[in-house]
Amino acid sequence: MRQRACASTLAPWLTRIVPGLTLGLGLVLTSCRVGPPPVTPAVVAFARASWPQATPWSLEQGRELFMERCARCHGLPRPASQAPRAWPALVDNMGNRAGMTREEKSVVLQYLAAASKAALEPDPTLEPDPSSPRPETETESSGY
Repeated sequence: MRQRACASTLAPWLTRIVPGLTLGLGLVLTSCRVGPPPVTPAVVAFARASWPQATPWSLEQGRELFMERCARCHGLPRPASQAPRAWPALVDNMGNRAGMTREEKSVVLQYLAAASKAALEPDPTLEPDPSSPRPETETESSGY
């Protein structure tokens, strides 16, 4: 009988505290999550090379959709984990599974392919500085 009384006095307290603890733990865990790379000028430049209509806003929309829809079922791969040319088939297949529209798959693909290329290749927005000294080669420094 004493156990029932104890449980009945704890039940209201637990129903108030447990949801708060669960929410707090969820916020801590999601704040530690590292998302995919941000949309940078290099990502925009690479995207526009293949999709002239790409904008920073549309690429950010693709990034957000990628994080929202893909993380529902599995961990998010780094864009550079695949070559840019591999992303179209993956996005089409997985986008169908995630119930994405053609437009949603298109912006996700633009983001992933451009972010992959930006991670794997030099930044096209950075021009070499003609005033910076040219590095010496071994033959130039040895006098031959």
